[in-house]
This record gives sequence, C-alpha cells and structure tokens, in this order.
Amino acid sequence: MAKRKREINFIESQKLAGKQNQSASFEFMLVVVVFVVAVAMVGWFVLSINQAKTAVTNKENAQTTLQGLKKQVTTNETAFAEYEVRKDANGNTIYSGKYDRNGQPIPLYYSIQEVATAVANELSAAQSAASEVKGQIDLTTTVLNIVFQGAQVLNCSVTKFTYTSTKVTLEVETTDSDAKTKYYRYMQGKSTEGLALQPTKYIGSVALVTGSEVGSGTDTVYKFGITFTVISDSLYNN
Repeated sequence: MAKRKREINFIESQKLAGKQNQSASFEFMLVVVVFVVAVAMVGWFVLSINQAKTAVTNKENAQTTLQGLKKQVTTNETAFAEYEVRKDANGNTIYSGKYDRNGQPIPLYYSIQEVATAVANELSAAQSAASEVKGQIDLTTTVLNIVFQGAQVLNCSVTKFTYTSTKVTLEVETTDSDAKTKYYRYMQGKSTEGLALQPTKYIGSVALVTGSEVGSGTDTVYKFGITFTVISDSLYNN
C-alpha cells in the first residue's frame, strides 16, 4: 500500500511540475509581448514626434513662402502703380508689337515719373511764359503811365496812341504854348517836372513830330506828335 502511495505522489508531482512549466512559458510569452508592445509604442512615439516636427517645418516653410509672395505682390502693385498705358491722340492704347504667352498684344507703358517730368517742364514753360507776359504787361503799364501821367501833369492830352512792335507814335494836343516843349523834354528824360517815373529807363529814341496850330489867341490848340521806342529787353520796377 505504501508503494502505491508513492506512485500516486509521483504522478501528482509530475502534474505539478507540468503546471509550473506551463506557468513559466506563459509568463515568458507575456514578457515578450509586453516588450514588443513597448518597443512598438516607443517607435510610434518617435515616429509621431518626427511627423509633428516635419509638419511644423512644412508649415513654417509655407508661411515664409506666403510672406514672400505677399511682399512680391506688394512690390508688383507698387511698380505697376508707377506706370500707365500709353494712349494715342484719340485715346486708343498703343501696343509694343510684342505678344504675351497667351498671344495677346502687350501695351506700351510710360512711367509716372516721365509724366511728372513732362508736366513739370510744361508748368515751368507756362510759368516762364506767364512771367514774360507779366513783364510785358508791367512794362506796357509803366510806359502808359509815363505817357498819360506826364501829359496830365504838363497840361497835355494824348489823342492817339499807336503801338507797332516796339515803336510808339503819339498825337498830342495842348492849349499851353510851352507845354509842347516841356512834354517833349520830359519824354526825353531831361526834365521830369516832379514826376516819379524816369522815362529813360523804359523808352528811348524820343523824337518830336512838328504839328499845327488851330485857332487864335487863348483858344489856340497846339497839335504835335512824339515817337519813341519801348526798351523791351530791360524791365524796371517803379
């Protein structure tokens, strides 16, 4: 009976050893699976980090490219704003004779600076012309003042004023027998008779044209003429 008991114990011990081996194998497999999963997770994590970095880099590159494009667009807009299409006298676009890649004719352009320069030149010419005209007006006004103010002060009346080029011819009347001589001398600049104007600054080549006498006694009217040349190349202020 004792021997049989020992056999039973042996069998049980074999079963127990088998269970222990199965448990060890399962634990080993579990450790292997956990290790593989851990390695995979680490790999996935590293891969995710790299992908995130790549995405950030791509985003930054895209933003840099976008900023560059925006600057280029601004530059192009600024440059384009400085040019205008050339037009002919009828307002039609003038083309360069060349074509773009779509086969469309390319219009000619001129810069705003060209236009500004042309306008400035025109304005300068207009200002010069205006200054010249103003000078002529001032000179003419001064000459008229010399003629008529002098005549009024010296008791003369200018009945006719003829202006051809730079030569002036006057027809004058007076009832004062001495007025003719005084007015002639005044126009020559030899006697200003208290007048502020100096005729010799504005006129020259003064000559007396012999006239006639009409009436008699105190009713006598003396008629005479005076010619002179306007000094048009020298302007003086009063």
